[in-house]
Amino acid sequence: MNVKLAIAEECSPDGCQVKLFSDGHSLNAVYLTRMKGRVSVHPGQLVLLNMDTAVPEISWRWHRLKVVEVQPGGVLLDDRGLRQVTGTVALGLTLDLQPGQTVFTNGNQDGSCEIHGLLLGDQLAQPEQFEQVILPRIQAILASMT
Repeated sequence: MNVKLAIAEECSPDGCQVKLFSDGHSLNAVYLTRMKGRVSVHPGQLVLLNMDTAVPEISWRWHRLKVVEVQPGGVLLDDRGLRQVTGTVALGLTLDLQPGQTVFTNGNQDGSCEIHGLLLGDQLAQPEQFEQVILPRIQAILASMT
């Protein structure tokens, strides 16, 4: 699968306009069929695009949260001012997290989540780690759903 990472800019029930990390180009992408009506993508979220389809397809999305406090064994994160959750950095990643930074998580269950990436400026920090550690996990999940 030929994939690219992007940030959602504007979204509708059918898809989003996204900005590619690779070159900053904006394009329109549709939701993967099983996501329609089930998964909400919001502006600012990190998305994985399948570029092998006629129209790029959003196949995965990560939540965007702010680091509030770095604690032993985890990080306290602000979920859009609605609540705070505890995040742990995914095994295999090395991220230097500081209060005020933006991270991308896999969502949350029971008030906790796994941190998959760090946004620095308008780029993903440690993109090679993300590609080596996180992308294979997500692609394996997507392959098992097909």
